[in-house]
Amino acid sequence: MERIELLIKYAILNVKSDTKLAKQYIIRARNICMKYRIKIPYEITIFFCKKCKCFIAPCIDSKIRIGGSQIKSVRITCNLCGHIYHKIIVPK
Repeated sequence: MERIELLIKYAILNVKSDTKLAKQYIIRARNICMKYRIKIPYEITIFFCKKCKCFIAPCIDSKIRIGGSQIKSVRITCNLCGHIYHKIIVPK
């Protein structure tokens, strides 16, 4: 799990400077998860598109919008496939 978290952290840090290297880090992290049947934590799965399963860097490979309806939500649009998904904001 430590290795997966390190790969994800390095991918996020390198996404602006070298996107190819960042995507390789993500592929390695996913392969480790599949090999050892480790569930990827929620904090990491939010960086993957739900449709094309690609790594989407916040504000680089995706658009993030805040919904203005009565139910407050965050809309995340993947720039690679165009899929839109919502994260509902629950008030405390």
